[in-house]
Amino acid sequence: MMEDELLAVISQTQRKRFVAGVITLTDLGWLVSLGRGKKIEPLLNEVAKDVQSSALPPERLPEVLRDALNNYLTDSYGSEEEIMKRISQRDIFPWVRRKQYPEEKNKLGITIKNQYDIEILLDAHDLSVAKELKALEFVTGDQEDIVGNGDTILSILRLSAIRSLSSF
Repeated sequence: MMEDELLAVISQTQRKRFVAGVITLTDLGWLVSLGRGKKIEPLLNEVAKDVQSSALPPERLPEVLRDALNNYLTDSYGSEEEIMKRISQRDIFPWVRRKQYPEEKNKLGITIKNQYDIEILLDAHDLSVAKELKALEFVTGDQEDIVGNGDTILSILRLSAIRSLSSF
């Protein structure tokens, strides 16, 4: 989960020794590298830009990261609450994937680096195939990997649309 990844980064920044009491470009590169290939990567890039432009003292970095986490959680739970209101009158049921879809997984892996995202997309694909659904929209908060690659995903999987949480 993104929260766990960011909490680990906060812990690492609390232990880091900064040279001469300033945050250097090397330090910012280190910070960004902690999120490389993870869901928190875009968030850490934004924090690094903000820190670079504000000459933030190193001891305040964990506080800035905690604020970023709080903002993320507030946005997430606000969105979740809204979604739950909208879907409360629909049938919701658990689904366990029946097939592995190695060909589709390989194709998705070319564009999408997060394996969890690929697994969730394959679960949705399997549901659509097994239930012979005419339309199944995939709703996500992942703007970068999933929404940003929506056309590619739709060309590989049996989904009718990729929708951003922000569209609700």
